[in-house]
Amino acid sequence: NPLFAIVGPSGSGKSTITDLLTGLLTPTNGTIRFDDRPLAQYNLVSLRQHIGVISQDILLLNDSIRTNLTWGQDDLDETTVHQALKQAYCLEFIDQLDDGLDTIIGDRGLKLSGGQRQRLGLARALIANPSILILDEATSSLDAESEHFIHQTIASLKGSKTIILISHRLASVKQADTIIVMDKGQVIEKGSWSDLIDKKGKFELFRQLQLLD
Repeated sequence: NPLFAIVGPSGSGKSTITDLLTGLLTPTNGTIRFDDRPLAQYNLVSLRQHIGVISQDILLLNDSIRTNLTWGQDDLDETTVHQALKQAYCLEFIDQLDDGLDTIIGDRGLKLSGGQRQRLGLARALIANPSILILDEATSSLDAESEHFIHQTIASLKGSKTIILISHRLASVKQADTIIVMDKGQVIEKGSWSDLIDKKGKFELFRQLQLLD
């Protein structure tokens, strides 16, 4: 189960990849395949149950943390919830709340910080135990501490799930097995961090000029 990173400047087509992989968009050329089967042969509802997507904007209800974690999944046990919260480094802030998991977080989770909302969104995705985890600019607006926590989670999951990390921040993708570099809707380079630096191509130019950070 590899860790892929997709990087490129804003508008290069990175987030379109998420829509293609989840079947929200149909490619005009080429074919999306899962386990060498075309996407069109899958039941999309069933397929999406195996894909967890964490984006920059996490949708949260004006309800308790517990409800936000488990809505649509009524048969979850406490052990599963606790393990996901631990993996996503949510216990650090939930344990400090007077009502813990029963804390009402406000409209769109506004009673939590941006980093806490992102970690909660990650925990919710992990509870569903997806085979594929997509983080679409999930750390782009976070403080350093929250970004660190999420990267710790990614590191702990590496090898157990296929992870696709989409980012315009180069510092986020060093641990990836393969980095895919996009520009103007095209894949222009791919390889490991060290491979791409050694190539001295567009990726290295982006890195030196800090065009992605």
